[in-house]
Amino acid sequence: MSADVTEAIRKLDREGKAFDFIFMDPPYRMDLPKKVLEALRDTCLADEETLIIVEEASRLIFPGSARSGMRLSRARNIRRINMFS
Repeated sequence: MSADVTEAIRKLDREGKAFDFIFMDPPYRMDLPKKVLEALRDTCLADEETLIIVEEASRLIFPGSARSGMRLSRARNIRRINMFS
């Protein structure tokens, strides 16, 4: 699929897709992980069992993840890989 990430999320949601794992490796320091997590919040794509892996700059903090109902389950400082579930 060739589309903007938020457009792709809407399309997959309309198709009723659901995922066990979501891996994000966006360009660093563009605030994209936060936007994607917010876009996923009200979809059927991720539920409480979905593991979302986000690779991002090591100094990035995800302040909105608790509000989105997601919790940071592990952060590793190998470039910073965040796993939400």
